[in-house]
Amino acid sequence: SSGINAEYGQHYYITNNLSTMVKSRTSVITQLLVTAFSMLVIPVALFFIGRWYLFAGWENTDVYAAVIAILAVHFILGVYCYVAYQEVKEEESIQPVSQLKKAD
Repeated sequence: SSGINAEYGQHYYITNNLSTMVKSRTSVITQLLVTAFSMLVIPVALFFIGRWYLFAGWENTDVYAAVIAILAVHFILGVYCYVAYQEVKEEESIQPVSQLKKAD
């Protein structure tokens, strides 16, 4: 009986681990697409908002607006790296099947 439970536990762990890997890949692709879209839209939008509204009438309007866009890019990249680092930490906390204890 305990041998069956141990085998079921391993089977459940392997199945659960595979579904986690599939979700992880989907999560990575989704995160990459969201980040790519954000890198395209947010800095450009902030540049024009800064140029037309925030710094309207100032000298060197384009320079100030570009600085805001560059800061937005750095912020987006920082958030992406932080999220990726957190996912790696979660994956490292999962034990491999060989380290599972069998019930006697």
